[in-house]
Amino acid sequence: MPRYVVKQGDRLWDIAQELLGDGRLWTQLLEDNPDIVTRAGDPTSLQIGAVIRYGTQDADGGGGGGDRRRREDDVQIEAGDIGADPVEVNGTTIPTGGRLVRVRNPKGADADVLFFYVVKWRGVDIAYEIGDRQRFRELFGSVEAFDTVESFGQAGFDNQEFVVGPSVDTILGSGESLESQFERDLRSLGLEDLPGWIRRSAEAKHLIARAAADGWSSGRLWRDLSKTTAFGERFGAVIDDYREGGVTIAEAVEGIVADEGALRDALRFLVPDERSLGSHFVQRLLAQGWTGTAAAQVLEQASILRSNPEMRRQANQVLEAAGLPRLNEVDFINAMRGHGPAEIVEALNTAAAGVALREAGLDDVDIDLLMDVVDTSDRLLTVDSFGQLAQQLAFNLIQNGAELTSGKLGLSRDDVVAAAFGEESPSGRSVGETLNLLARFERDRRAAGSGFEDATAFTDEKGRLRVQGLRGL
Repeated sequence: MPRYVVKQGDRLWDIAQELLGDGRLWTQLLEDNPDIVTRAGDPTSLQIGAVIRYGTQDADGGGGGGDRRRREDDVQIEAGDIGADPVEVNGTTIPTGGRLVRVRNPKGADADVLFFYVVKWRGVDIAYEIGDRQRFRELFGSVEAFDTVESFGQAGFDNQEFVVGPSVDTILGSGESLESQFERDLRSLGLEDLPGWIRRSAEAKHLIARAAADGWSSGRLWRDLSKTTAFGERFGAVIDDYREGGVTIAEAVEGIVADEGALRDALRFLVPDERSLGSHFVQRLLAQGWTGTAAAQVLEQASILRSNPEMRRQANQVLEAAGLPRLNEVDFINAMRGHGPAEIVEALNTAAAGVALREAGLDDVDIDLLMDVVDTSDRLLTVDSFGQLAQQLAFNLIQNGAELTSGKLGLSRDDVVAAAFGEESPSGRSVGETLNLLARFERDRRAAGSGFEDATAFTDEKGRLRVQGLRGL
């Protein structure tokens, strides 16, 4: 086995450069010869006169025969993801973020060593073959051009689960980053980006990387993806239903995702916590035949019933008073959508007016009176449509409460209610007459108030209070 004796001034980096052709391989020398240092693991504490033994299966060394092989697997040195800007190495433009990997005794190759340029994409290592020593030196000159270098035997290389791509020539010299190249490859495979179920699956990401590196068709990629565990967990419940009629896997996936989105949007109104709307839950609904449109319709109907309990009760009172059938839930929903005969629309409008009056504090307005004065069967109105009218009516009834209670000038509450809706009262009093009487009540109140201001008061000879000057009395 070749040996090297440590001399004064030696550095382990320089020894590795001389013996193995790469100073970065000093860790291998130290691992194989731990006794050459005075402090364990410290490469700066070399012991003068120590003997360094090194193997014959070097990546770049070439030494003679021996009976000991270097370890097949070296510690993997992590490198960053693909960089954005290519750089120039020895006149050759390469994307940044990669690392040099050297494989000793590559299987099926005539050369004693093969070099690869390895880049990390979405957590997957993709190895582009550079070639043998001669090809490597033609392109890059020496390993000094690289920040990170690793050396493996064939078994160690295989254990890294690299996705072996095409020749490194395919990514050299273009001036384009590998990230943008992969984005283009993804689009050619029918993917704008990697969905979550692929990003979380190492198996699926390896397939994507292989497809991009080897130029697979979209059909082949999806066929292989459909066999992964991640695909089965994501789409297994409904994929067969969506593939009926010869639909491709990619088209079926697109359809499922679209329907899930529509269904999830519809369900958000009912389930505000989106964590409850996971893929498994939504897919169970899809498997049961639900679509986003159907769910939206059902939720709309539920919302109508939930938001209008008083409307339905009032409407049924009106219909019963008119001798018409009551509305069940379905009939009520359809009527609230504007579907139904005129008498149903009128009943709903009367109910809306009743609810508005109740919200304004008028709980005692007779339903029969409302049926007579609410005449809007041509269009469906809401409670809000009667909101301002109800508030004004409540004000008039309160302001004129004393006069109406005493029956002054024969005016009643029903007259005022009918006038508010622009209708003649059941007693036959017109809107104009009612408004004139209300105006007179207002004038009388003003006159009484101003009369006290102009009055003179005194006590007569018998001690009684006398008031003079009250107008209207």
